[in-house]
Amino acid sequence: MVNSGTCAAIDGNTTNNSDINTTQEGLAAAGEVETTAGSASTTLKEQYNNTHGIWIQSDDIEKINATALKEAGITDVFVKVSRVGNYNDTLTLVKQKLSGSGIRVQAWITCFLDANGNWVDPEGHYSYTVQVPYQKTVLVGYQQWYKGWYKQWYTSKYKKWYRSGKKWKYTWVSKSKYRLKYGWTTRTAYRYETQTAYNTETRYGTDTSLNDQLVQFASNLASSNLVNGVHLDYLRYPGTAYKHEDGTGAITNFVQRVNTAVKSVNPQIALSAALMPEGSVNAYYYGQSYSQLSQYLDFLVPMIYKGNYGKDNTWIGQTTAYIVSQANGVPVIAGLQTYISDSDVKPLSASEVTKDINKALDNGAAGYALFRYGLIDPAYMVGSNFDVPAAQAETQPTTTYSAEFQPYLQPTANCQSNNAQIVALAQAITAGATSNYDKANRIFNWVRDNMDYSWYYNTQKGALNALSSRTANCCDMAHLMVALSRAAGLPARYVHGICTFSSGTYGHVWADIYVDGIGWIPADATSNANSFWVIRNWNTGSWTLKGYYAQLPF
Repeated sequence: MVNSGTCAAIDGNTTNNSDINTTQEGLAAAGEVETTAGSASTTLKEQYNNTHGIWIQSDDIEKINATALKEAGITDVFVKVSRVGNYNDTLTLVKQKLSGSGIRVQAWITCFLDANGNWVDPEGHYSYTVQVPYQKTVLVGYQQWYKGWYKQWYTSKYKKWYRSGKKWKYTWVSKSKYRLKYGWTTRTAYRYETQTAYNTETRYGTDTSLNDQLVQFASNLASSNLVNGVHLDYLRYPGTAYKHEDGTGAITNFVQRVNTAVKSVNPQIALSAALMPEGSVNAYYYGQSYSQLSQYLDFLVPMIYKGNYGKDNTWIGQTTAYIVSQANGVPVIAGLQTYISDSDVKPLSASEVTKDINKALDNGAAGYALFRYGLIDPAYMVGSNFDVPAAQAETQPTTTYSAEFQPYLQPTANCQSNNAQIVALAQAITAGATSNYDKANRIFNWVRDNMDYSWYYNTQKGALNALSSRTANCCDMAHLMVALSRAAGLPARYVHGICTFSSGTYGHVWADIYVDGIGWIPADATSNANSFWVIRNWNTGSWTLKGYYAQLPF
């Protein structure tokens, strides 16, 4: 987030190749499945009957926090990999990140959409245009010289008289005239000529090399020992399947090919696909028949994104129930958006995500997959339903501090450090921290990087509303910093001063976080130029202290 460097505080008077060579080590840690010949599909069905998944783009892999995922109840990660890149390094990094967590890895691959965002026909049909030359006879005009009579125009002037009062006056008037002359002149003549012209013709061809490459890619992944499954995305037509003689058959046959290739290499590998959620017309428009695909997929993941369809929670339930009825007993994992829509990526609240999950589960879903990592507020990453149990939310930090620090550990009206969402976020941010300093630094970085600065006077939102809106002035940003610190068991206080910025001198508020063995450390997240303990957006060599507070009075 980009934050400006000034603040105003007035004292309270203020919403896819090469073989991978590695060892078998680590597969069990990612959820190894035991199967016997002829029983793989049954075993896998049971294995995926309680799936809690999340999609992770390749850009977010470095950010993976296995502890937070595990505490959130995540059983599977769908990791984006590309057949044209070095996916071996990508999956190896994921394996390292998830080592010992028991979380399964599904290799998420794009099928019929190329790198430029163009759709590729699943049957391999394509069209192209050519310019075809042909000869045509045309009548062409040209200038022909000849000798004869022609008009030569000239301008003649004469006097035109008129009466003005008692006097006569005249004016000169021009008039075009011509005289006939005999000599050379031109005229337009016509003749027929043969010329070369071009017709634009559309021609058609068939090229199934992409299908072959995708099948081979899936086979390579299955033999890699780095994944537990292959997850197919963009496995469809772009709404035009009905224009093809057997569009549904083309999609089904491709999945059957992938299934055969993957299972022949490793029957323990699960095969799944992200599917459109449009019910009875899904096959007509996209070529995706839930009942046909369920013959070759170990679980189905319909993308039931209510925001993209302008629907509500009820629609999630109805859509889930229909797809479950068509899936022939194969697990249906409901794909759910964690943000409003593709046109507004503001995260949904923890309670709304939980309601959507429960609605899908209540209507027969065998689990859920959340889209996506990076668009989920860390506050959701606690508890199997992305919420904090009430008892845990009320728990106060357990670190023992002397009486003088107790006021700096308590919740207040605008520092809601005992709120479930605040507690969840603090726990997610500090998961795996090795010291109190590490905790404080992580909290500072999260607030600085995830909040936008907005200019207004005094407290208007408090910590919780600032978190919800993701924008705040110095006072409300300090409320969030203090609330997260106290929720993590760190004493935190407000500092009020008169500070000189490049744009002028203003009242300003920031947080101090206490770290044992060091003392109070400034944490001013109103500018990206700042870091924990370092302030760069105002002159720290010349400022006036107005007060320290356990509860900000304005």
